[in-house]
Amino acid sequence: MNRRHLLGAIATSVPLVSGCLTTVEAPPAEDVGSYSRLLDRDDFVDDPAQADRTVEQVPFVSLKPAPSPPQSLPEADRVLAAEGNTTTTSNTTNSSNTTGPAKTTTPEPVPPRESDDGSIDVTDEYWQDRTHVSRYSIDTVTVDVYPNEPALKSEMAKVWVGAFVYPRQKFVAEGTSERFVRSEGETTVSVDLNLDTAPRGERLHYVAIVLPGDAEIRSAPTKRTEFIMETDPFIIYPDDDEVRRAPNSGELEKTVEDRASRHSIEGAYLQTLAGRTAGTAWTVSFLAFKSAYDYAASRSRGRSRHEYVKYELLQGAADELANLLVSAADSHGITDPFQQVEFAIDFVQSLPYVADDVSKGYDDYTKFAMETLVELEGDCEDTAILLACILEADPYGYDVVLIQPPGHMAVGLWYEHDGAYKYRLDGRDYAYIETTGTGWGIGDIPDQYAGKPVNWYQV
Repeated sequence: MNRRHLLGAIATSVPLVSGCLTTVEAPPAEDVGSYSRLLDRDDFVDDPAQADRTVEQVPFVSLKPAPSPPQSLPEADRVLAAEGNTTTTSNTTNSSNTTGPAKTTTPEPVPPRESDDGSIDVTDEYWQDRTHVSRYSIDTVTVDVYPNEPALKSEMAKVWVGAFVYPRQKFVAEGTSERFVRSEGETTVSVDLNLDTAPRGERLHYVAIVLPGDAEIRSAPTKRTEFIMETDPFIIYPDDDEVRRAPNSGELEKTVEDRASRHSIEGAYLQTLAGRTAGTAWTVSFLAFKSAYDYAASRSRGRSRHEYVKYELLQGAADELANLLVSAADSHGITDPFQQVEFAIDFVQSLPYVADDVSKGYDDYTKFAMETLVELEGDCEDTAILLACILEADPYGYDVVLIQPPGHMAVGLWYEHDGAYKYRLDGRDYAYIETTGTGWGIGDIPDQYAGKPVNWYQV
């Protein structure tokens, strides 16, 4: 699909008024807080000269589907039943998404144990009975492999483990297990690594990937590999031969909202969103890997908003998220292409609206898609960027634009739809899509924005 550059405004530029959108304001350089150093606007695509070649060859994954609801949790603690707790949004002609799930609670995670021998045991309930890293130390990573997970076609397999500076930065070391036969049942394999040259005092993490027995990590097609999981960050202190858990600075806390929950486990956040599309209640549960979120959160903010979408399409998690949502829609019997678009819209609308000055402490702080998704909240430009990423990416592959009424941001979709409120942009009719609040259908527009001049941006 051809992606066009910024085309400009379709009407006289108007000053932004009070609302969810003001001006781009990145954190000042002296106020580092939980943010990394600020970079230039030109830091849009990583400089290949600054990235280790091995890092680029590793098939990292940002998101993975999870059971919905997670089957490993007690029945009373299943994440978000998709019924009850009705909410209604006004000014809408689409009433199919007016029901939210009932509030439930999630169990507290079981903290990993630091053993006397200098290793860390993974004890999260979620990972039990699934292929996962069960123990790791300075020189060995142990992986429990179950016969039907992952679903590789190869009967012979092996496990590759890489050590990286956290999050997903400089490559440090690697190792590969002996080959094993997957059909012989549950298998525990050990991967030896040498971290003698690993930096001391810096956060590191392990990444584990299952490969066919005849494949190599540097040459295997991504479709022949399966990203299992990564570990939480750990530290090796000077003159020490043990791995110790890194301080949990910046790790997001558990949250349970009406339509969304987040539950921290080893290496990932187990997340669930719930809603209703075309009369069908649904839940979508997935793993969002912590290093992918932290990497996104560390990037500079000095971009135009359409550049955030372009980054996600070229380097980010847009394709992964779009594929996850299409698969989730299929699993709920939502197979009509138009309803799958509505499903993606309802998914984004299920995220609570939170203004930047509340969530980040700045008047305007634009988020990358992984930040909005993992934090389970955002304001209008955050959710508009997230939806634009999803609908532009394969397998959706639609032409969308960002539409900016005074003090607001939404998405425009080039799509045949009678009765929709549309903008004529560059010779095409784009239907307005509101991304904040549930219940807004394609072409529904809040009264305060109808008929107002807008700026628009091709992504």
